[in-house]
Amino acid sequence: MKKLLFALMACCLLVLPLHAQYTRQTDLPTLYIETFDGQSITSKTVYKYCRLHYVDEQDQVTSYDSVSIRGRGNSTWNMSKKPYKIKLQSKARFLGAEHAKAKKWTLLANAGDKTLMRNALTSALGMFTSLKFNPAAKFVDLMLNGVYMGNYQISDQIDVRKGRVDITEQPYPLADDDDISGGYLLEVDGFKDGNCFTTLYYQAPVRIHYPEDEEISARQTAYIRNYISQTFERALRSNDFTDAEKGYRAYVDTTSLIDWYICTEVSANLDGFYSTYFYKEKDNPRLFWGPLWDYDIAYNNDYRVQWEKGYSSSVRTLMSDIAYNGSRAWVNRMWQDPWFQKAVYQRYEQLLDEGLVDYLQGKVDSLQALLAQSQELNYEKWGISRRMYHEVVLFSSYDQYVSDLKTFIYEHCDYLEEAFASRKPDEPTPPIDLGGISEVEEPDEYALAYNAQTQTLHFGSETPQALHNITASIYTANGRLIGQFRADTEYQLTMLPQGIYIVSWQAGGGKKRSAKFVKQ
Repeated sequence: MKKLLFALMACCLLVLPLHAQYTRQTDLPTLYIETFDGQSITSKTVYKYCRLHYVDEQDQVTSYDSVSIRGRGNSTWNMSKKPYKIKLQSKARFLGAEHAKAKKWTLLANAGDKTLMRNALTSALGMFTSLKFNPAAKFVDLMLNGVYMGNYQISDQIDVRKGRVDITEQPYPLADDDDISGGYLLEVDGFKDGNCFTTLYYQAPVRIHYPEDEEISARQTAYIRNYISQTFERALRSNDFTDAEKGYRAYVDTTSLIDWYICTEVSANLDGFYSTYFYKEKDNPRLFWGPLWDYDIAYNNDYRVQWEKGYSSSVRTLMSDIAYNGSRAWVNRMWQDPWFQKAVYQRYEQLLDEGLVDYLQGKVDSLQALLAQSQELNYEKWGISRRMYHEVVLFSSYDQYVSDLKTFIYEHCDYLEEAFASRKPDEPTPPIDLGGISEVEEPDEYALAYNAQTQTLHFGSETPQALHNITASIYTANGRLIGQFRADTEYQLTMLPQGIYIVSWQAGGGKKRSAKFVKQ
């Protein structure tokens, strides 16, 4: 009897509770994947079964059985640190209540991005603009069959459902009288994967992601194919393409179009037109743009800019000038439209005024802090100075890579303001209301002076006390407020680029006055 009791006790000691078997590797959650056959994932087409254990920030363990896993990606699948796709047995809010309830999720390796954050940063960029559907970004440490694989990003699969691309789902099977005008999830896909067709006028390869390959009917395929080629592209190519009612604008959601394009330029994604997601809703004639996806080699992280395009960096380039084709032909046609030229410039100025650059810098800082422990463990395995893909520069520390990213954002965003301004139409744009300011003669008691040698503005008066209660505002020629100063002080202009500026102030009696000056 005693021997039997000791034997039972020994067996019990071998059975550890889940919280003892599965623990976090760093301060981030840890995802444990254990394939049923104990072997690695070697295919991106054939799923194999696995068990999955997710250890969250509070060390709570959630387990999923009979999960399917395979490889994913195109170029990224050929890297040593590989990305994966997982499919749960049933729909689950894998990332919490605020995210989608779904079976399919992606595990991004971010192997070609030494900061590990470019995809997450771009999703945040989409949120800052008007783009509706921005992929989730949850960072974890991945253990595969007991081996640490590095820092990974759990993200949404780009598909149609609530919490992802939330557009109308079409009935299946389809009845003869069903409305097939939407929804459709589409991608200009340079790889020409899946259910793909080539457009008639611009030869853009368009992939139909939804309805899915096994459910879409020939009638639906013909409808969306004809809509893109015969409706949208024909209007874009026509002689009336700049007309708001006859041209392409009648068939695009201009708000998402402009914001998607600006995001592509801010991120300097050389593949931004090679892979472009867009969608069409039911009973809506317009095409909507986004989500933003696959930005790990954006933000000057792609040596093809130098080796294939002949530019020193992406800092002072527009992607619409140099990027790989796809939707780029569409955008370059749009650049011939004065409306598009003005819309891009004015929207970008608005985003700058709303704090775009500071927002991106703040996101970089917060992601750097979030990844601090995990990136150290990741690069113990993969090496911080080892070229994995298209990296332009190699540094010896994580902080150097992050600093390089931040510098690029500052410099490139400055360049974009200049580049977009240079493409505005020459004809006068509608006047911008500066609160009733008009150019009038100066009063005799004081005068505004610009000193080109010292690059300062100041007021002069025989009675300086008259200046104490006057505050002057400085605007760009297009009406953007850039600074203010009290009239009895000087204002330093050395940081301003060359150009025309307007100074306005309210004189005695409440009368508004203004004057222009040119900074050389």
